[in-house]
Amino acid sequence: MLDAAPALAVPGGPEFTVLLFVFAVPLGLACWVYADAKSRDNEYAANWGITVFLTSLFYLFPGIIVIGLYREVRE
Repeated sequence: MLDAAPALAVPGGPEFTVLLFVFAVPLGLACWVYADAKSRDNEYAANWGITVFLTSLFYLFPGIIVIGLYREVRE
């Protein structure tokens, strides 16, 4: 019988998959904030992107708060 998820059948596969999602979500949020700030000619675009990445990486809820703060400040 074929396994439906071959990546999960490899030793370390489930852990790697979880780590991929743990890094992919904060990275995606940071890229979105950076691109939006850059398109608005914000001089602190890199700072916003790094702040969102680090807060989302370690604590998701404060990362969401930082994104909300960015959305208020960007206008």
